[in-house]
Amino acid sequence: MNVGIGITTTPNRRILLHECLAKLRKHTKVANLYVHNDENYSGVAYSKNMCLYHLKHNSYIFLFDDDCYPVHNDWLDYMIDCFDYTGENHFLFLNETHKALDTRSHVGITTFKECGGVFMALTSKALNTIGYMDKDYKGWGFEHAGWSNRVFKHGLNSAPYLMPDKLPEYLFAYDYAGKIESSLNDKSKQSNYMHNFDVFKKELTEQPMYKPFKP
Repeated sequence: MNVGIGITTTPNRRILLHECLAKLRKHTKVANLYVHNDENYSGVAYSKNMCLYHLKHNSYIFLFDDDCYPVHNDWLDYMIDCFDYTGENHFLFLNETHKALDTRSHVGITTFKECGGVFMALTSKALNTIGYMDKDYKGWGFEHAGWSNRVFKHGLNSAPYLMPDKLPEYLFAYDYAGKIESSLNDKSKQSNYMHNFDVFKKELTEQPMYKPFKP
């Protein structure tokens, strides 16, 4: 079993990358690592796709934003156990801002109404079946939600946005703790909002398909 870990970062948060790497080295036994520094601000979808592309031969892939990292030595074992006992192929790290629902697919797994992208976990089966994030997403917004919904529409997950209940005990995200500013300001986020929303709506209505990616 091979494990791949990808980290996406931006030039204005290099200190966070060093912290993320230090925590991963401390709490992770063995994994293949790929770091993508989006120096040209090519966008979230491109950055995550670069990680997926370089880690595609691994059985399990875990993608971290640079402000998210593990805080427990058993985080990887916990995640793989969750994949094994649920049969799901994709998990996210979410919190109360993503509007959790009461319905649960499995004991210990919560279904959420909304998506977040600080951390995403997937099996090789998911990547090999649905491919990469849609290349039409620009900058920031909806790319994670589009990918998660395609996993669901392909029948690889019982719901689009799932999180193991104990994951907050194993991971930390500055974004959720409110201790750091976003790498993008509100103006940057809004600049592509409607364009990306249209791409997302298209993904929701089109037939599920494999989407390729080449660097």
